[in-house]
Amino acid sequence: MQQQMINTYTDLMTALDELPDSISLAQEQITVLKLSAAEHERRLAQREAILIQQAEGKNAELRKAALEQLKTGDAIYRNELRYLLANQEELAQEQDALDKLTRQYGAVCYQARLHAALLTYLGSAGAPVRREEAPFMAHKPANGSNLHVHVTAADAAELGL
Repeated sequence: MQQQMINTYTDLMTALDELPDSISLAQEQITVLKLSAAEHERRLAQREAILIQQAEGKNAELRKAALEQLKTGDAIYRNELRYLLANQEELAQEQDALDKLTRQYGAVCYQARLHAALLTYLGSAGAPVRREEAPFMAHKPANGSNLHVHVTAADAAELGL
């Protein structure tokens, strides 16, 4: 049982250490993708402005139809549109990944609080400690009394502190 609690604690602390870095990386990737999408949108708007000047027709509806044909036939416009759509799809996927990481972080924080509460409860209730793990915790006086129990430097050295 104690080893399971130690393993749970270790897993929670590892997750609490790693998840913020993962969230930060996802946020940086989203920023890069948003900047890229903005650049593609700018190029697309520039190309559309050029195509609008080339669109001919007697009225607005004919010019709009001519513009759509020009857009369909223009390789530069189609490429920019394809890049923009791919960028937006990748941005949506990265946003979903960020949301998932954020939810995981919240869940790990909640698990850590529950685990801390459990350990506090067990400590307050006087849960027994396995005998093999207890000796390094206290140094008993030579006279055998249980008064004035102290942790010594040798005890800390055994722990690797």
